[in-house]
Amino acid sequence: MLEKIEKAISGVEMVIMWVCGISISIMVIYSFIDVWGRFLFRQPLYGTYELSGEILLVVVIFLSLAPCEAEKRHMRVDFIFPYISKTLQVVINCISFLLGIVVCGLLMVASFGPALYSWQIREFTTGIIPFPIYTAKIAIVVGLAIFVIRLIERFARSIKELVTTNRTYSKTSGPDISHASDQI
Repeated sequence: MLEKIEKAISGVEMVIMWVCGISISIMVIYSFIDVWGRFLFRQPLYGTYELSGEILLVVVIFLSLAPCEAEKRHMRVDFIFPYISKTLQVVINCISFLLGIVVCGLLMVASFGPALYSWQIREFTTGIIPFPIYTAKIAIVVGLAIFVIRLIERFARSIKELVTTNRTYSKTSGPDISHASDQI
């Protein structure tokens, strides 16, 4: 069951990474043209701040949360982990995934209303070139939703690991007396 969820999420995350890569490329090209346009022609490229800073940057940040978690590349403070048992490590991971699910789930729910309203009124930036703000707001909701799904998958794997770890420890705890009858 977890493998099917993992496969489905991984496919979505691959598409998301392409969207993020294209967004970063557009930001770089647009900013490059803006800087050189100011330098060579004394004429800026209109809409650079709105497109790069208000829309594409938000898209890249929020959509890349789940793929980053899939590769276990989020920042962690784990200087204590080498000194604690494997079971306690898994328990701490379970707690952190659960907190992430709750916090990001609340953020997703809180962001849904403003994103829907922005889409309904077709909200655009104010500037020489109007860009749709609702795309960034929808990207926030979608990115958080996929991130929450990824966190649920990681939480389920941690619970499974916790159960497996406890079973392994209970089987191997205590002295091995399987050969005791042979020695009598």
